[in-house]
Amino acid sequence: ALAGGEMEGSPGAWGGWTRQVLRGESPVFGEKGTSTRTGWDSHNYIALGVDSAGHLHVVGNLHCDPLLYFRTTRAGDVTSMERLDRMTGDREAQETYPRFFHGPGGELVFSYRDGWSGNGADLYNVYDVGSRSWKRLLGTPLTDGRTRDAKGRTAYAYMRGPTLGPDGRYHAVWVW
Repeated sequence: ALAGGEMEGSPGAWGGWTRQVLRGESPVFGEKGTSTRTGWDSHNYIALGVDSAGHLHVVGNLHCDPLLYFRTTRAGDVTSMERLDRMTGDREAQETYPRFFHGPGGELVFSYRDGWSGNGADLYNVYDVGSRSWKRLLGTPLTDGRTRDAKGRTAYAYMRGPTLGPDGRYHAVWVW
């Protein structure tokens, strides 16, 4: 994770760069825990979010892996990143496609797929700045490839979004 640097057009505005190396071993999942080293797999990207209090949230390197989550203990200070091995503590052992975005009230939302290709569910967590804790945004997955249709088949919806549109509504598209 990096913080600082110079913004184009305003030299020295951020006062330089700070490099922070994040710890990759998982005390919860042991050897099955994810590393902070990204490799060849394009699923293993890094998602960054900032809550309304200015704390940084980082999740990444997940391809059907246990949650790999860091949060700052001091707002805006990348050197205060701490490893947290849970958000809600439920359905966090097989995550892919992590994404942060802001909800209609400015709240930080985290979405991810729980499961694997053809058998996954899109879950959404919302962050409470006051308690510094996560809870489920929705009572059920937005899409769920684990639920069988009338013919007994399952399929995972590869979703893009939701994204806030110019009309003030959230939009999503998906393919099965």
